[in-house]
Amino acid sequence: MSNVITLAEAKSAIRLSSTVSDVHIQAILDSQEEWLAGELGVTFTSDTITERVDGGHSLLYLSRLPVTEITSVTDKTNDAVESSDNYMLDNRGIEKETTQAQRFWSSGRKRWEVVYTGGYDGNIPAGLKVPMLQLFARYWNNTPDASSQNSPAAGGISWQGLMDSSLMTMLRPYSLGRFC
Repeated sequence: MSNVITLAEAKSAIRLSSTVSDVHIQAILDSQEEWLAGELGVTFTSDTITERVDGGHSLLYLSRLPVTEITSVTDKTNDAVESSDNYMLDNRGIEKETTQAQRFWSSGRKRWEVVYTGGYDGNIPAGLKVPMLQLFARYWNNTPDASSQNSPAAGGISWQGLMDSSLMTMLRPYSLGRFC
């Protein structure tokens, strides 16, 4: 079930009032949300995430945005829990907040375990919702038969194939940078 675009919003975007295609539209919305969440590196529902990340930088880069709360940061080489006074939340991860000489997280592959809450939890920004509605409408308008079960996962129209520079520009602020 899509957490970003409602069935009513999707039907309004394509100017459809009939209920005949509701199940198909919902499946398209679910597919789009799953694809876009992976591409952007976001979570559309709020979840508690435990993740191992590399050190050696001023930021511990987290893979699921937005991050709303940090529960713990643990150095897995010695199971020492980092004091919350030593870091702060950044829009891309966790920034080390100590003296200039200690501004980098100790290096090591997957050295740090971070437990955090990430995701939009129903507070989807309009700037993210608008391009998602446009992408949905492009999909719908490019489906040969709107009543068919053609879906990106089934090898039909691809979400990536429907993207263009204007959609990428609108989505860029919500991306980890690997997509847009």
